[in-house]
Amino acid sequence: MGLAVVIIAHLSSRSSSTLDKYVSRDSGLPAAFATDGQTLEADHIYIAPPDLHLLFDAGRIRLNSGPRINYSRPSIDVAMRSGAVHFGPRTVGILLSGMLDDGAAGVESIQACGGKTIIQDPEEAPYPAMPLSAINAITPDHVADVENIGALLLEIVEAFPAGPITVDVPQALQLEAALDRTLENAQSRLDQLGARTSLACPDCGGPLWEIPRDGENGYRCHIGHAYSASRLLESQWDEIEKSLWVALRSLEEKSRLLQRLAKEEASRRPNSPLTSFETKAREAEAHTQQLRTLLSKMVFEPGQEAEPPVQSPEST
Repeated sequence: MGLAVVIIAHLSSRSSSTLDKYVSRDSGLPAAFATDGQTLEADHIYIAPPDLHLLFDAGRIRLNSGPRINYSRPSIDVAMRSGAVHFGPRTVGILLSGMLDDGAAGVESIQACGGKTIIQDPEEAPYPAMPLSAINAITPDHVADVENIGALLLEIVEAFPAGPITVDVPQALQLEAALDRTLENAQSRLDQLGARTSLACPDCGGPLWEIPRDGENGYRCHIGHAYSASRLLESQWDEIEKSLWVALRSLEEKSRLLQRLAKEEASRRPNSPLTSFETKAREAEAHTQQLRTLLSKMVFEPGQEAEPPVQSPEST
């Protein structure tokens, strides 16, 4: 085939993976988890290790444990963005079945640098959210069934430009790829990328910068956390839900304490009319019931469930 293949899969860091063995067996090519500084070789498959971002530098693989991007590490967006910047029109981004929207910004980066994109047909994907997010972000070069992707890839590779290439990288993409590599001068780069907002980073509480994209806008903080607009919205829903459950617990505790105080006062003054504690206890219980009803009926945004086991690798 004459090209190096890099796979970014959302694997758990809590257990060992045999994905490399399955990929090698099914592809007939040597496959292994990547190591930092490893030289890319044609007709080899490199898999991003769990909990590490994979990037490229002068024909070598670089791994880092930078902040999670869209709650993912490794991040498909980071790997595709780095591949686009370094290899330009000789980059092919393939996005397969998966949840949430990691990879949508990545395929946008590849197209911006002259590379090609292949997206699995969402109708056949076990988890269509990831392909759909990419299709909503860009107009892919190809949308195909898995069984046809291999032939498309060979066609694209055969048409690669011969000889040395010049990669025309948009300035915004250069800046964001630099932020993926290092957080030096992060605020200065973010000021060039977009506008600082009043929104807070869900992970560290720092300010977020809004980064314009062709698809959903992105958001980054100077610590390095990054989100799509959809992921940021879901994190805010999570915080709202947590706050409401804390409020419910506090109301229930207040109601129980007031009931105890009301009983104590009634035992001391058995013939007295309704006490202030009883009145407050009934009010607290009514508020508790109202909040419990609200929580039981409230519908939060979809897509917050845990990442499923890898069905097929998302790859660049």
